Amino acid sequence: MNVTEAIRQIKDRVNDITTTGYSPSMILGYINDALSYLSYRMAAVCHPALVQDMTITDGMPVPSGFIKFVGTEPVRRAGMVFHVLDGSDTIAARAYIELGTVGLQDDIPLKEPAYISMLLQLASIYALNQHEYNDTQDAALAKELQAAVDPVMGASR
Repeated sequence: MNVTEAIRQIKDRVNDITTTGYSPSMILGYINDALSYLSYRMAAVCHPALVQDMTITDGMPVPSGFIKFVGTEPVRRAGMVFHVLDGSDTIAARAYIELGTVGLQDDIPLKEPAYISMLLQLASIYALNQHEYNDTQDAALAKELQAAVDPVMGASR
């Protein structure tokens, strides 16, 4: 799904078909907020789509989008700096990295329909909340979606 189609679907969900209250750039911000949230949810359930290989050197800055290591690494994080603990100059590691942000011409970096649905629902909730609509039912639906997806992806409650 591309971002333009996602924006159209979100406008449909918040009943803004006539484009009266939500600009594409505003909805894009909600999509990026939802992508950030979903990145952390996906990392919590160890989703492989976020795994990237990286080389760590002692004293290097923590890369943008870093969430956590896949396994146990001989590395200590002090603020925004990594320190290698085993005396090596460099180590190879695997880490969960955020999905990142998208622009108006990009594709949504999710493939699973359940996660795309969660992204659209979360972005819609953010939009409705910003305009002070009662989003209780939408928030409950997002929680139900999360509860349905988490066990499939291996999350424990």
